[in-house]
Amino acid sequence: MATLVSHDFLKRLFGTSGIFFTVMALVACAEGDPTYLPHCEDHLTPGDLGAFTDEGNGLVSNPAIQPWFYRCAAGQRFVNGECRGEVQRLSFLDAQQYAAEISAASSGRWRLPKAEEMRALRERGCAFPAFNPTVFPALPVENFWTRSTLAMSSSYGCIVYTYQGSRSCRAFLSAKHPFMLVREP
Repeated sequence: MATLVSHDFLKRLFGTSGIFFTVMALVACAEGDPTYLPHCEDHLTPGDLGAFTDEGNGLVSNPAIQPWFYRCAAGQRFVNGECRGEVQRLSFLDAQQYAAEISAASSGRWRLPKAEEMRALRERGCAFPAFNPTVFPALPVENFWTRSTLAMSSSYGCIVYTYQGSRSCRAFLSAKHPFMLVREP
């Protein structure tokens, strides 16, 4: 839900009295503000994959999402339940090329997830990041590229902010962001 009234406007309207803070708490609750959500690490049972199934080789599946997700950000390897190595941060086109090169070198068809696929992974009751830490260990809290772009402009791509799982399609394609990889089963 988008905020229709800015925080600064409310502060000017109510001053710094207790009314302002009460109004802000109500606005935050109405919006599901992740500031008030517990960390997923504290909220979820350690070792619980939830609705995910471990498919081996660092891949997980979920019946709600068609492609299988690699459990680490691109550039990392999944080893003994941990993500190791350096996270790749690339431009939109370089991230697409990275996925194409992985596909050419392997037996699978790899790509970046669509924005709705990435958002479908999020845990709604927690944040920081809003993804199951057993399924996606040490996932950086950053804007992640998706394969989606803004329909009205060829200059912007869609990103998902892993802190709470929100999506924005106003990221310049030249910006460098981490990304996940998915494979069709």
